[in-house]
Amino acid sequence: MKKFISIILSVTFAFAACFPVAASEHSQYDTQYGDFWISYPNDYSVKITDYTGDDTDVVIPDEIDGYPVTVIGKRAFWKNENIRSLKLPSAIEKLESEAFNKCTNLTEIIIPKSLIKSDSPFNGSGIITATIEDGTTKIPANLFWGCKKLENVSIPNTVTEIDDGAFTDCDSLRQIKLPDNLDTLFGAFSSCDNLESVTIPKSLKKVVDSPFAWSGVKKVVFEDGMTTIPDEIFYCADELIEVSIPETVTMLGSHSFAHCYALEQITLPKNLKEIGYACFSNCSSLKSIVLPNTLESIDGLAFDWCKSLRELTVPASVTSMGDGIFINIGEDFVMSCYVGSVAYNYALKNNIKISRIKEYVLGDINLDGTVNVSDATLLQKYIADIETLADEQTAVSDVNGDGTINVYDVTGIQKIAVA
Repeated sequence: MKKFISIILSVTFAFAACFPVAASEHSQYDTQYGDFWISYPNDYSVKITDYTGDDTDVVIPDEIDGYPVTVIGKRAFWKNENIRSLKLPSAIEKLESEAFNKCTNLTEIIIPKSLIKSDSPFNGSGIITATIEDGTTKIPANLFWGCKKLENVSIPNTVTEIDDGAFTDCDSLRQIKLPDNLDTLFGAFSSCDNLESVTIPKSLKKVVDSPFAWSGVKKVVFEDGMTTIPDEIFYCADELIEVSIPETVTMLGSHSFAHCYALEQITLPKNLKEIGYACFSNCSSLKSIVLPNTLESIDGLAFDWCKSLRELTVPASVTSMGDGIFINIGEDFVMSCYVGSVAYNYALKNNIKISRIKEYVLGDINLDGTVNVSDATLLQKYIADIETLADEQTAVSDVNGDGTINVYDVTGIQKIAVA
C-alpha cells in the first residue's frame, strides 16, 4: 500500500512539474490590451495583471480606455529578463508582491510621487540606481526590500517619512543621503550590510523599529541643531564605532545606542541633560565615556551589560538616577562621584565601588584652594576662548548658579575675592 501511494505521489509531482505555476495572477475575467493583461478592480482605475511582451524598453501606459493605471499586480512582470528600462504610470498607487521580481536586466527605475503602497515589488531584480520623484512625501514600506544590487538612491527633500523595510537587505548600498526634511524613519535600512556611514538630519523626530539594525554602518554624524537623539535610532547597529553628536543635543533617547557591540568610546555633548532608558545597554565594548557637568538625569539600565566599562565619573549635577543603571557591568567597575551627591548615595544603595572626588570650592577656577582675582582672570580667558578648562574646573565656574558660565560668574568671583 505504501509503495502504491509513493508511486501515485511521484506521478503527481512529475505531472505538476510539467505545468508550473503561472508567473502572474491574471484570471479568466481579465482582458488583453496589447501585450498587457488588465482588470478593473473598481469603477475608476486599471490594474496590470500580466505582461506577455518581449520588449526591452517597456512603457506602462498612464491610462487605458480613459482609466488611470494605478496598480501593478503580483508577479505581473515576474522573471522577465528582456526588460532593460521601465516607465511606471504617472498615477501608480500600488506595486504588489514580486511585481518585477527577478527582472535581472532592469538596472534603473524612477518611482512616481503617486505611489503609496508596495510589497517587495523589485526583490531580486537588477536595479542599481533608483530615483524617487520630487514631490514624494513618503517612501512606502518594502519598496526596495531585497534589491541586493542597488547602489545609488536619490531621495528628494520633499520626503518626510521612510517606511519599514524600504531598503532592507540592500547589500550593495554603501551610502545614503537622507532628505533634509525627514521627520519619521521606520526600520528602513536594516541588514544593509555594506552601508558605511550616514548623516542624520536635525529634522528627524520619530524613529520606529530600529532603522539601522544589523547594518554595516560604522560612522554616524548627527546634524548640528538637533536637540534630541531619537529612541532606537541605532539600536543593534552592531558595527558602529564612531559617533558625532553636536553640542545642541540635550537628550539621548531610550535604546538609542543599545546593542552597539563594537562601540568603544563616545563623546557626549557639553549641554546634555538626560540619558534615556537603556541608552547604552549591551554596548559590551564601551570603555570610555565622559558625562558632562550639565547632566541631570540618567534613566534605568542606561549602562547595563557594558562589560568593558571600568570607571565612570558621575557629576554632582545629576539629580535623578533610574533603576539598574550599572547592572551586569562587572565587579571591577568603579563610580567616581562627590560625597553626599545623588550618585554617591546611589552607589551606596546598589553596592557599587566608589572613588570619592575631591571637593572643590565654588569659584576656585585654578583649583589652588582659594578664590581670588587669578580665578576671575582665568575664567575671563575661558569665556573669551583663550583658555580651556577641565571638567572639574567648569564644575566650580557657575558661581551664580544660573546654568551658564558667563561674565556674571566673573563678577561673582571678584565679589568673593574682595569680601
